[in-house]
Amino acid sequence: MLSAIKEGGIRTITYLVVFPLFLTPIFLLVAMLSKYIAILVALVILILEIRRFFKTKKDKRSGSLIIQMTVATITTIILSIWVMDAPNISSDYAETDLISASPMYNSTYDLLLRLSEKEDNRLDSLQTGLTAEDVNAIGIINKVQGEDGQEAYLECIKENAEKIYRAWGNSQKGRDSIRELSEYPEIADLTPVVVEGEKGYDESLNLQYIRHFLLLYRQYLYLQVENGNIEDAVNELMIIDSVFRKFEVNARSIVNELVSSVILSKNIEIANDIINHPDTSLKSVEAFDKYFQLYRDAQLSFKNSIIYDYLTFKRFIDLYWGKKIIKNSAFFKKKSFFRLFKNYCDKNISFLDNKDWSEKNEMSVWPAFCPDLIHVTYGNVPKIYYCYNPLGGLASSIKTPVLIESTLSSKTRFEIKSDLLKIILNIRLGKPYSLKACAYSKNYIVDIDRKKIFSPGPDSIPNTRDDIELTINPEILNGVWEK
Repeated sequence: MLSAIKEGGIRTITYLVVFPLFLTPIFLLVAMLSKYIAILVALVILILEIRRFFKTKKDKRSGSLIIQMTVATITTIILSIWVMDAPNISSDYAETDLISASPMYNSTYDLLLRLSEKEDNRLDSLQTGLTAEDVNAIGIINKVQGEDGQEAYLECIKENAEKIYRAWGNSQKGRDSIRELSEYPEIADLTPVVVEGEKGYDESLNLQYIRHFLLLYRQYLYLQVENGNIEDAVNELMIIDSVFRKFEVNARSIVNELVSSVILSKNIEIANDIINHPDTSLKSVEAFDKYFQLYRDAQLSFKNSIIYDYLTFKRFIDLYWGKKIIKNSAFFKKKSFFRLFKNYCDKNISFLDNKDWSEKNEMSVWPAFCPDLIHVTYGNVPKIYYCYNPLGGLASSIKTPVLIESTLSSKTRFEIKSDLLKIILNIRLGKPYSLKACAYSKNYIVDIDRKKIFSPGPDSIPNTRDDIELTINPEILNGVWEK
């Protein structure tokens, strides 16, 4: 009697613990190869258990046999559910969603492409006309600004005037291209949706290759101001600025978008320094005011860049994770992951368009029969999602939202600097102005002692590292500051 009970207990433990532990690894191992084969294996095991149960005579059907069949059934159901992916994305992004210039301006992309063409092992394009010596000198001068501040930077520019003028003369080829681009009403970006390793990737537009050429513009403009050639500086600044304001509208790559936004932000700082200069004529200030009126409501949209980033990452997954062993694996639920990533992209695009966003707008990342299992946010993926979609969770950690968040931060910083420049222009011309802020604070802050007008930045605390500011010359800007 005791031996029978003992035997029954051992069998029960075996079927409740050992059997699932035996079945699950087999199922997961097969699932690595194909989720469909995994379901088939589980169903075959279940059918064999059911068949065994019914073939056993009624008087010999023990409780342990019933438990064994029940465990097999439950395990099969759970694991079959686990391999299910989320539904298809009904309105997924496509290359046709990318904003583009009119086809008649496609030649502008070829012009930009040639300008930024990389040659040999140099970091800069030879198409600008700059020599290796020029690039080295420009880099050394620029380093001074980052290490020693604006005053030391301006002094270094004056000391290296001969090198800057020589580089400026050598860059005639590149400057001709910029001037030609400035004459077009639109500038196209036709960068294809390709990833590293694919044909065409190395030939894609990369503005980083004209970095020193763009730094030269900044150094030359400041040098012209210091030498009293302010009208020339104003004209050259408006030419280079107009090119990147028009390019930004259609920019695709987030890297190019960020480079463009940095250029535009720096151009605002240069324009501000010229406006505050005591030798700047009213004519030059009015020219700036007229120019910036054209772009007063312009904003860095970044919508194109977010969609392009989504498409290129999807291409990356297809190319490098599209191997059969991963593509059909239950460990990577592609539809679920891209629903998660698209939710994140949609949310940021709504923010850029000043539209409200809530969880109701998001697609479920779970199978159709349990869409509301738990809310999952990109960048903060819960452990249960890693259990459901291991490689999808891994992909979300690889594709961090840092770049997209950087673009959003750049957008706000650009809008604030545009506001500050607008205020300074209005004061310089005796026009009405308002210190009402667009972000981070109720009003912009004027600090006469520190000679700046600024926003306290994301931390909302004045005079910290994240302040967004423009310098002012109280002797020139003699307006009555509002409190």
